[in-house]
Amino acid sequence: TIPVGYTRNLYVKYAQKGVKKFNLLFSPEFLRESKALYDNLYPSRIIVGYPKIIDRPEFAEENEAICSVTDVTMLEEAAKIFAALLQEGAIKENIDTL
Repeated sequence: TIPVGYTRNLYVKYAQKGVKKFNLLFSPEFLRESKALYDNLYPSRIIVGYPKIIDRPEFAEENEAICSVTDVTMLEEAAKIFAALLQEGAIKENIDTL
């Protein structure tokens, strides 16, 4: 389980360390014990997360850190492509995708 805000904190951490490029997509899996194959072929939902710029003053420092190490627009497109690949690999159709 990944806590809320963990991946945003990774962007801030790596930006503070001087990392020039850091691209991270996050796709949690919803697999039950002994049902992993079924859950992959018939997922209840597909979620692929990428960093979002939050337009509020209290997030200015985080937003700056994220923009300094990644291209958010490129990651958004990559997230959509990855979600489409996950849908393509599933047997179930019309899967909710977030």
